[in-house]
Amino acid sequence: MKWRRWRSRFGISAPRVAIRPHVPWYWRALATTAMLAAALVLAHWIYDAGRNLAGFQWRESEEELTALRAEVIRLKEDNDQLRKVVNVSDSSLQIEQTAQQRLTEQARRLETENGQLKEELAVFESLASGGGKTSAASVSRLTLEPDGTNGAYRYRVLLTSGGGQGDKELIGSVQLVITGVQGDKTVMLTLPRSGDKETRVSFRRFLRHSGVLQVPADLHIKEVEAKLLVGGAVVAATKAAL
Repeated sequence: MKWRRWRSRFGISAPRVAIRPHVPWYWRALATTAMLAAALVLAHWIYDAGRNLAGFQWRESEEELTALRAEVIRLKEDNDQLRKVVNVSDSSLQIEQTAQQRLTEQARRLETENGQLKEELAVFESLASGGGKTSAASVSRLTLEPDGTNGAYRYRVLLTSGGGQGDKELIGSVQLVITGVQGDKTVMLTLPRSGDKETRVSFRRFLRHSGVLQVPADLHIKEVEAKLLVGGAVVAATKAAL
């Protein structure tokens, strides 16, 4: 009987037992949530405390970051202003350089014109001092300069008819004789060449004559001679060495 009673407590025939907690589930859920929240707050406090102990202040860092951002914006604005100033300065400098180049060119032209006026004045003085009795024509003030392109030269020469001519017009032509070295040979060119149009001149008293001549690009000019021809005969000549 004892054995049967003992066995009746286990197995299918054992009595049913219901286990119920003393605390309701919602209180347990609330307690769990509160514990998690407290743990999060504690972790955040520990994190902040650790950063404070390490010397890191997040509020000060935010303020510094905001100040740095404002400084970057200000520097960008200053940079834009400086770029505008530099652009204006570059434009002004270019304008000044252009104006300076123009003034330099004008000064050179004025110097050239001044030299021509001095030469013409010397001619006038020469004619005046001769008392109108000198009848010989002359060629003077011969210059030869490169004219930019290869083989092109501009020449200038002063022609005078002589005081004995009075107001009579002198009609003739100008001939140039170029002596130079081409390769290993000495070359002499007479311009204008045979068949070319003559350089005709007509003037009273004096004439400043100029023109452009073309020679081979590899010709190194050593000397140039200008001749004044009247009726096919040479009445005056002058030479200039380069």
